[in-house]
Amino acid sequence: MKARWWKAAALVVGVTVLLLLTSFTLAAMSAAAPGAASELSPFTSSNSATVVDGAFSKATPISSGFWGVNVEPDQPFKSADAAAVAATPATYIRFPGGSLGDELNYTSGVFTTVTGTQKKVTTSTSEFVTECKAIGCHAIMQLPGEIDNPAVAAYYVSYVVHTLGYQPAYWEIGNAPSGWTHFGIPWSEWKSKTSPAPTPETFANMVHAYIAAVLKVDSSAKFLALGAGMGVADYSKTWIEEVVSVDGKEIAGISVHSYILATSPSHPTDADLFANLGGAYSLPDQISAVRSYIKAACSTCNIGVFVSEINAAEAGSTYVPLMSGFAGTLYIAAEVTQGLSLQVPNMDWFCYHCDYLGAWSIHTLLFQKQYYLFSDLATQLKTETLPTTVTGPSTFYAIPTYDSGGLSLMMVNVGSASVTANIAQTGFILDKSGVTEYSWVNGANLPSKSSVTLSSTITVPAMSIILLTAAASGTKSPSGASDTAGPALISGTAAPTNGMILTAASSPSNLAGRAISNLVASVLPVARGPELVPSVLTTFRLL
Repeated sequence: MKARWWKAAALVVGVTVLLLLTSFTLAAMSAAAPGAASELSPFTSSNSATVVDGAFSKATPISSGFWGVNVEPDQPFKSADAAAVAATPATYIRFPGGSLGDELNYTSGVFTTVTGTQKKVTTSTSEFVTECKAIGCHAIMQLPGEIDNPAVAAYYVSYVVHTLGYQPAYWEIGNAPSGWTHFGIPWSEWKSKTSPAPTPETFANMVHAYIAAVLKVDSSAKFLALGAGMGVADYSKTWIEEVVSVDGKEIAGISVHSYILATSPSHPTDADLFANLGGAYSLPDQISAVRSYIKAACSTCNIGVFVSEINAAEAGSTYVPLMSGFAGTLYIAAEVTQGLSLQVPNMDWFCYHCDYLGAWSIHTLLFQKQYYLFSDLATQLKTETLPTTVTGPSTFYAIPTYDSGGLSLMMVNVGSASVTANIAQTGFILDKSGVTEYSWVNGANLPSKSSVTLSSTITVPAMSIILLTAAASGTKSPSGASDTAGPALISGTAAPTNGMILTAASSPSNLAGRAISNLVASVLPVARGPELVPSVLTTFRLL
């Protein structure tokens, strides 16, 4: 969706267990969107799970562009910020991010807001490119589509490629065009004029014109199109089908934005938030639907689904206050397992630093919990996924990753009860020392790290992330596992759903979300109370 993020409200008040159970019941009863997965009953007495890995020889490489993040020019992006991104697995950066893609003049450094107000950026295009080059990042650079001016887009492309000497990985055309209010109007007139959004057909033809203009100045250009918001009943079906029909042979991907449906409870709980991980409007359901639309419109086109914006809550959603707490981090961790299982080519988290409580940073080099999910845990994952069968409560998510360096298994429990996971049929050699366990449990500021010897089962506490990793010497390719499954396939009582980890449900969490309590940090390397801890990047951790 158009991502002009609002400042979030105060701390969400917890509700009773009865209301939590009611919210899960309502979630299970809600009507499914096209492509929605079958849902099991949300109640089960089972708190056990099983993870069965396939043979190492069946491992599938994770897309080199999977890990990404949005960087906005209205916030600083200096060498220390680039280093912070480089400390995560993110190698792709989407710039200028969100609706700024339709508002930024690449050369003047001025962006025009939806009200027609013009502002100077904090980080120029040139400065962004310099820092991107310094860390070897790959950029998805958005071209302004709302003004409907292919010549301007081509001029900006020429500026980046020939003047700045940088070739982006992709040029993206379109950011939630169904919400445009100034289509075909130059920025100088946005304050006094408006116009309706384009139709899907008009937009598809506009994309065609932009591609033709850009290729004249950048023959190596690759394109993404649409930036469709998924929080609508049909997942922007008509838009996707029209763009693919008109431009399918010229684009590398359809870009989409994955957020929870815009409507939300007045006072959502953590359990309300986690219920969105499955069924209608979840990431697996969104991707499944979009892939089906692409195939229907052009069965011979090689088009990926790029999730160019992803986080839990949409702008203005009542879920937003939960994003800065551990619940928001758990939600994103579960989406990481889903995205890897779905083998999407790209997921760009929104955002690195912006005015949104789900951002990695909301103050210069002052990082929130979500950032440390990527810097401390995601960096321990390997470069390939294994065919895997996972059974257990629907609040339990798992993804094994493998390469010549060894094996990692990340397990996420968003439920209020602990889960006993049987890992006897994974690739770890049991009863052997040398396995590293990263544990992040609700209430802890950061993950802890310890050396463990694995047995056949491991307890994954309520509201926690457990990541196990072992060197190649501590692993052995599993035998007897199904190697015909997808990267993470369900078996047992739950029907396979596009290779996703969806299982029977567990009891919901009754932990209330936490809001940020302190945005003030000293520049001195000392802690300022329990919320702020100095980081290795000479910054403060906002916890």
